[in-house]
Amino acid sequence: MNLKKRTLSGLFWVGLEKVGLHVIQFVVLIILARLLAPEDFGLIGMIMILFSVSSIIMEGGINQALIREKNLEKSDVDTAFLTNVLLGIFFYLLLYFTAPYVSLFYDDERLTLLVRVMGLSVFFKSFSLVFSASLVQKMNFKRELILMVPAYLVSGIGAVYLAFAGYGVVALAMKYVILELVKTILLFFLSQQNVGSSYSKKSFKKLFNFGIHLTSSKLIASMHNNLYKVLIGKFFSASVLGLYTQAQKIKRLLSSNILQAIQKVTYPTLSKIKDDEKRLKAGYIKIIQMSMLIIMPMMVLLIVTADPLIPFLLGEQWLGAVPMLQIISVGGMVFYLILIHQNILKVIGRTDVYFKLEIIQKFNVTLALVVGLWFDILILIALIVASQFVTTFIYAYKVGKFIDYTIPEQIKDIADIFVVSILVLGLTFIIKIGITQFQLHDIILLITLVVSSLLMFVGIGFAIKSEKIKLVKEFI
Repeated sequence: MNLKKRTLSGLFWVGLEKVGLHVIQFVVLIILARLLAPEDFGLIGMIMILFSVSSIIMEGGINQALIREKNLEKSDVDTAFLTNVLLGIFFYLLLYFTAPYVSLFYDDERLTLLVRVMGLSVFFKSFSLVFSASLVQKMNFKRELILMVPAYLVSGIGAVYLAFAGYGVVALAMKYVILELVKTILLFFLSQQNVGSSYSKKSFKKLFNFGIHLTSSKLIASMHNNLYKVLIGKFFSASVLGLYTQAQKIKRLLSSNILQAIQKVTYPTLSKIKDDEKRLKAGYIKIIQMSMLIIMPMMVLLIVTADPLIPFLLGEQWLGAVPMLQIISVGGMVFYLILIHQNILKVIGRTDVYFKLEIIQKFNVTLALVVGLWFDILILIALIVASQFVTTFIYAYKVGKFIDYTIPEQIKDIADIFVVSILVLGLTFIIKIGITQFQLHDIILLITLVVSSLLMFVGIGFAIKSEKIKLVKEFI
């Protein structure tokens, strides 16, 4: 099978996987949100930084290094596996014994148990990382679909059962543990990747040299992405943090899974043509355009439907998340471009630049965060969104220099998508104002707004004879 067919096949299976996971996670989210309080989700958000950082250091960028290899060597696989497992054991012990200090920081004794329970997810995950990377490297996304969907289904059912049984916030913690345990078991027996206990200093050095900058970048990103959860939980409240994390989660479930499917498949694909500059640039442009064709309409829909969507799905106790979701969705219009730019830096092996740009990005967000803490939560979120717009232009400029893709060219390639999205956003708000006087049920209002927006996107696209219509047809 040639590279194009493998890529299209990969997109199909990864897309199918993401749809399956999306449906499972969305249903579980709705059920748990109605069974538990915003404070429960806030407690998990407070400690999430510990597990995110542990996972990134444990992985060490080694997975991305394995995926980037054209052919996997046995010594590379064995070395990566043993490194991950040893780090997994280390981090679980570290989390277990430092858990009381986390409770002391937040002045909440419940966090000790939560940290120790969720720490098991880090331990179990250490065994599965290499198996997962080998499937992606071989572009065997069909097998990954067969493995991932059952894992998410079992963890979701387990969490819902525990919530019904009255375990409260522990149900949320166990969801992560069950997920990593089931993934590890399935990957171990069904990934068809053999691992041994041999260890090669040469392999470690090769993988480490590629992964160190990528790991540092991811570590900074993870700490920063979770830092404002820590600060919101510390300076506001667990309930406010719960509202914020749920708004973030809804945005991710409705957009990130689709974009991650594109990124997951195109990373190994672009890596295989990284030595052909023209093909690399052409493929990269198509990825940006296709991603924006998906993300922009998604963000518009979230902005205009947030107020009927959240109470309908999660319940009236989550109404405080409505303005948060709307502001976050504005940032989502450009944030995903940053992720795409980061992808190309990994492909061309410039993880050093990736690291430097990540520092700049986090400085911008830190500045917004420090200023925002003096105001209310909505101003804080708005300032973070503004920093994302600034960072997007910085990434676009720097990455464009490596592949001869200037800022004006990049703007030109997505300008029509952005303009049409803003136009549809304005028109949909006018429609919304007109029909809210009829006091329609939330589901009727949602359907009306979604259908109207999608019809306008398609209609305006054909009316202006946008080239992106051809891109969609080609993709299909």
